[in-house]
Amino acid sequence: MVHSQGGNFGFNAGLAAPDKVKAIVAIEPTGAPKPGPELEQLKNIPILIVWGDFVEKHGIWRKYAVNVKVFADDLQARGGKVEWVELPREAFRGTLIC
Repeated sequence: MVHSQGGNFGFNAGLAAPDKVKAIVAIEPTGAPKPGPELEQLKNIPILIVWGDFVEKHGIWRKYAVNVKVFADDLQARGGKVEWVELPREAFRGTLIC
């Protein structure tokens, strides 16, 4: 489980040792690996990415979310298992603060 600036470390741990990482839970990650064929190494690792409130109100957080979404979409296109959850859309408000 990783949070914020630690997000990219979790994804990179999966890339470095996919046989040792069972799953990744990333809470409001500020980064993710760039799209590309190396993401194939993550396709057997289930990934849950969770976003809280107020992301859309802060430019830097919108940028982070877009960059992570590009990663998630590329990984899914390669057969990866990525679940993307935005808590406000699930009627959970005030649970995480950016």
